Amino acid sequence: MFFTIYDKTDGVWLAPTRLAGRKWAPGVIAVFENRSDPQPSYLIWLGWQSGEISFIRDYRHAPHVVTGTDLLLAADIKSAGAIATA
Repeated sequence: MFFTIYDKTDGVWLAPTRLAGRKWAPGVIAVFENRSDPQPSYLIWLGWQSGEISFIRDYRHAPHVVTGTDLLLAADIKSAGAIATA
């Protein structure tokens, strides 16, 4: 249900990512309000428990959370061969 809101929003692009220096784990999504933006506008953090989403933290109204973070988008991780299995 949560992601259907983003599906209906034109121009928004969601990209799986990780924070540099941390072990790969699913759960961080970079949100770009325009696909051509070099940096995401904000982040969504997903918590997982027993293979299911246990919480969602959407930082849309707290864009400062992304400021100063070193993010690696999934495409960058894959091309660098840096994906480790969780």
